[in-house]
Amino acid sequence: MLEKAENKKRIRQLFKNFDFNRVKEYPLPIIIMILKNKSVANSFRQYLLSRKSITSKDVDLMLTYLCQIDFSDTEVLEFLRNYTPMTRIISKVTNPDLAHLQPGYYGLQNCQIQKLSTLPDVIEQIKHRVFNERIESYSVALNHLLNELHGICFQIDGNVGNKSKDYDANQVVQFLQTQGISHRICIGVRRLFDRRNTNQVSHPGSANFLAWSVSELEYWQYHQIVSECLDILVKA
Repeated sequence: MLEKAENKKRIRQLFKNFDFNRVKEYPLPIIIMILKNKSVANSFRQYLLSRKSITSKDVDLMLTYLCQIDFSDTEVLEFLRNYTPMTRIISKVTNPDLAHLQPGYYGLQNCQIQKLSTLPDVIEQIKHRVFNERIESYSVALNHLLNELHGICFQIDGNVGNKSKDYDANQVVQFLQTQGISHRICIGVRRLFDRRNTNQVSHPGSANFLAWSVSELEYWQYHQIVSECLDILVKA
């Protein structure tokens, strides 16, 4: 509705001679409306840049505004940086190199991790894995650990010619062997697939099938196998 031309015109009329101090009462919804009209947005921007004594409310207002425009307004960012309590924070935002030298993803380097940053399915598995590691739910974490490795292998192995769900343990291990992954690690990956199949999360068990939970020690042993595998598989 806000994108309609007639509504943008109404927004312009609504904010004519408007007291932008009132935006502080409901910052987010009002700023969303303000940004739908260029002339109103420019007026609001000038209001922000004209602040003489910045308060915490002003900072909140500026940050809300910047969040809506992907922090693309360099003048407002610089204005905030000159406010002493925000100097270090804004300096981090405007620094083009925010990445830590060792991000913490299996000890891989930035250039390796960058190659995985375009794989949304894999990133989703990473999120779930880390969450379950932190709450010490290792049976669930192991499932996500395998899904994560499986997804990376499927994406890197570009000539599989089938769907992810049909890319089984045999194909994964065969692919790893062609990538120079050691026999020991390949055996570890094979065992990870087998362990997933005896995990209570994947297979709760029945009269004819035995499944048991994953211990902390066991989980981190498989985690180490995946770490060693990715260090070789994801080329720098």
